[in-house]
Amino acid sequence: MGALGASLIKELRRYRRDPLGLAAWIGIPVLLAVLLVLLFGRESPTPHGRVLVADQDDSFVSRLLIGAYSGGPLAEMLAVEAVSAEEGRRRMDRGEASALVIIPEGFAKGFFDRAPAKVEIVTNPAQSIVPRIVVETTAAMLDLAGYFQEAFADELERLPRGEAPSDEQVAAVAVTVNRVVRQSLKYLDPPLIEIEAGAAAEEEPVNWGALFFPSMLYMAVLLAAGGMSYDIWREKQMATLHRAASAPGSFAALLGGKLAAAVAVFLALGAGGLLAGAGLLGLEVRRPLLAVLWIGLSGGALYLLSMVLQVHSSNYRSAAIGNNLAVMLLALIGGSFFPFELMPDWMARIGRMTPNGWALLQLRDLLSGAPNPASAAGAFSAVVGVGLLSWWICLRRLRRGFSR
Repeated sequence: MGALGASLIKELRRYRRDPLGLAAWIGIPVLLAVLLVLLFGRESPTPHGRVLVADQDDSFVSRLLIGAYSGGPLAEMLAVEAVSAEEGRRRMDRGEASALVIIPEGFAKGFFDRAPAKVEIVTNPAQSIVPRIVVETTAAMLDLAGYFQEAFADELERLPRGEAPSDEQVAAVAVTVNRVVRQSLKYLDPPLIEIEAGAAAEEEPVNWGALFFPSMLYMAVLLAAGGMSYDIWREKQMATLHRAASAPGSFAALLGGKLAAAVAVFLALGAGGLLAGAGLLGLEVRRPLLAVLWIGLSGGALYLLSMVLQVHSSNYRSAAIGNNLAVMLLALIGGSFFPFELMPDWMARIGRMTPNGWALLQLRDLLSGAPNPASAAGAFSAVVGVGLLSWWICLRRLRRGFSR
């Protein structure tokens, strides 16, 4: 067995003696996937809220307004509950609902008599989306009622107050509506204004968990790279580096073994992370083998970059402080805390140029199947080149004084 193989076996045995540390590095992506599922769920979140309605009029018209909150897509967002005005205010004070709608007595009479009628809406200040939906829906229904009043004022005078209209009365209104439509056809057919209609692109729901997960995955890679790079100081403290200095070529074998063991850990981290992301979050993984290989190689390059910082530090304490600061800064700017889409433009531009930010972009391209063979080959060549340069810098430092 050569020196490189012996060094690799030694590193793997050392990892095996610390199963908890190894499990922590490999298991971080799985834990993050579970947390993202608990936070965002498997699908894009739909706003949900409870709407309290105090119908003091209890009329056919007020029931039409209440029906707007529970019809169509709003039925999946809003849970409508009938309450008294006093109970509704008490529950709103306790923050138990998104909005309280109070329909005053005489609401229907005001509609038929074309008199002002005020609908009171109390919203929960701790929420923003659902209360706005309630306010906009109410405003739209009241606007629609106003248009109806203007168009069919005479017919409204003949409808009963406070009760459902009879079939004959509904038929009379329908006849009038049909007459108004036929009279309007001279303005509508042919149309005085031509409108070119096209199918609007349907907006796809955002899977927030899958959006955040690649970023979180590279946070795990950064943490593992920084943690494993500390081992060079343990080798120094145990005089392993001092003994290796007496054998020709041993530094290259020792460093090569460490790198190979680290890449093996990153491959396991990437495979476990992508499996967890696909299974728990519905993460799209179109090129799984290339994605796992990319995580392994880019993780190895980040490991060597972290080791460059380690071997150029004056002592273990300064190495630990410097490495932790570098990891936190790169994670913050490089898209590991938040995806680039949620960052300010100026920060996102800087983050895409960081080592982990650039590696994250390449991983996302591999997951989506976007890169062509030439761009993928260029990315793999670049990360290997960065790794070789970092390996050479570390090897040069080991030979020139760090081992003493």
